[in-house]
Amino acid sequence: MLDRLERLQQLRGAAAQRNGQGADFESRLKAVKLWQQHRLARCYADLAADVRYTPAVAFFLDEIYGIKD
Repeated sequence: MLDRLERLQQLRGAAAQRNGQGADFESRLKAVKLWQQHRLARCYADLAADVRYTPAVAFFLDEIYGIKD
């Protein structure tokens, strides 16, 4: 997992150095994160509806799979 995080940092750094393409990379990355977040929300809607699991599902959707970095 650490090697994947390092690779992501490399890609972000390279994208930021290119003229005008850093924003494109960031917007595509945000789109993927949103897609993944929505997909997981649909898949685990039953758990999100259960008060026992609502906080855990919210944590995963917002903190792990959300668009925040």
